[in-house]
Order: sequence, then C-alpha cells, then structure tokens
Amino acid sequence: MRYRLLALDLDDTLLYDDFSIADEEKRAVEAVVAAGGTVALATGRMYSAARKVAEELGIAAPIISYGGASARMADGTPIFVRNVPRELALQILEYARRYQIHIHAYAGDQLVGEQDDEILREYARVNRVDYHLVDLEEAFSEEEPPKLLLIDQPERIDALQQALAANYGERLHLTKSKPYFLEVTHPEGTKGRALAALAAALGVNREEVFAIGDAPNDREMIAWAGLGVAVANATEAVRSIADRVVPSNKDHGVAYALMHLVLAHERV
Repeated sequence: MRYRLLALDLDDTLLYDDFSIADEEKRAVEAVVAAGGTVALATGRMYSAARKVAEELGIAAPIISYGGASARMADGTPIFVRNVPRELALQILEYARRYQIHIHAYAGDQLVGEQDDEILREYARVNRVDYHLVDLEEAFSEEEPPKLLLIDQPERIDALQQALAANYGERLHLTKSKPYFLEVTHPEGTKGRALAALAAALGVNREEVFAIGDAPNDREMIAWAGLGVAVANATEAVRSIADRVVPSNKDHGVAYALMHLVLAHERV
C-alpha cells in the first residue's frame, strides 16, 4: 500500500457521537490491516482507554495517547514520552483552583482528580475507566503528569487558553480536543511529534503516513503526515490544513477515507 501507517483520531472522527464504532469503520480497518497496513490510534484519551477501542476493533494497534504525550508500540512498549514538568503542572493547578475551573490529570495511567463531581464521573464513564480522588499537588510531586485537562464553558476555556499562552509561551503546548476541553501537555507532547516517533520506530517514511482527525489537537499530525485528512465535522482551522476533507464521523468519513484514499489510491 502507498500508506503503511495510518493514524486515526477517536472522538468525533472514528467514533460516532455516542462513542460507538460503526460496522463500516470496523470493516474498513479490517481491510487495511489485511492489506498489510498498520493502524494506530491517536487520541487525547489515556492509554488504557484507547486500548479498549483497539480491542473493540479487534486489532493490536500502536497507540498515541494523552494528546501526543505518549506513543507505544502495539505490544505496549513505550517509544515516546513527554510529561509536563512538575513546576509547570503545579502552576496550572493553581490557575484552575484560583478560577474554579475543573481540572483532572493522569498518574500511572490512572485518571485522577480532586473533586468527585459530575464532570469527572462523566469523563470516566465515556472513557470506560475508573477514577481516583487524590490531592493533585501531592500527585504531581510524586510523578510528572503526561497531560492536564481543564473543562469549562467554551468561552471560559478560550479566555484561559489565551491567558496561559501569554504566560507560558513555548513552555507548554495548549490545545483543544473539544470546545470545552483545554489540553495542557509538554511543548513536544503533540500528536504530530508522537506520530513522527512512531513512524521512525516502525521504519515508515513520512510520505507513507496517513492521518485523520477533526480537532485542534489533531493539527500537528495532519500537517506532518504524508496524507493529512479531516472529517467534514472538523473545525475550519483543521479543514484548512488538510490535504483532503472526507464525510463526517456520522457519515462514515473514516471508512470512506480508508477505502477510497488508502486502498483504492484515489488521487488527492
């Protein structure tokens, strides 16, 4: 195949709005794997949550998780890790506490938060993982987190992103996976960097890499891939940098892209 490594975003791309996977997508992924392609999952979700999706697809997939802070081979071997420096994590925690914005994080591939609120419970439900209540300040002292996630109304998240960008410049990577999710990672903790590391580990050239997504946290991998694709429901900024725009996640955009752009070699 022209594209040997295929990176699929999950939420609002591979997954339906109810977080299920359509049979069309499952069959397309199966066809690509049968043809010799390596399908990787690239998500803001934690590693164990992404593994559940791979199991549902019936594949052993390399996984880019935490928005690009981590990349692992199909057998779970880590090949790329970029955690948020402890000092900066503590400062972001202080921001969230000061402005009463929900914040949770990850430690040892566990979802951790300070308040047992509806936001944390719903996030855990959607990701099909357990959550643990901890003092985040203590948790960050023991282990640097791969990602911090701040959740609030879109207008508050936009304002917070601007404020943090002004204060932290290139010391942190700030992006959104949904209008109300602000992801905070190491400046090199992007899906683009992680995908490049994964391709190198697999011996795949950049021109042989396909990536598809919808949200700002997909921009770097779509821009880096040999063929970067956006689903129709992607943000305008993501669609503008994509090589190709395919139908939305509701209209089987991933299945279309895999069958027409990868397996059928349709001209881009």
